[in-house]
Amino acid sequence: MTALAIFLFVAAAWSFYCVARPRTAWRATEGWKYRDPQNVEPSDTYASDMRTP
Repeated sequence: MTALAIFLFVAAAWSFYCVARPRTAWRATEGWKYRDPQNVEPSDTYASDMRTP
């Protein structure tokens, strides 16, 4: 029960953060995939992550 309460607290905090600072939240969750978001060029990290083993 304590683990659920901690999880819900963290999820609520992240949700409030996303509402308050959407650009920073986007950079943390999706922005790392782009080397240059204006040109929609994938980053090296994303390209290596998407390679099949």
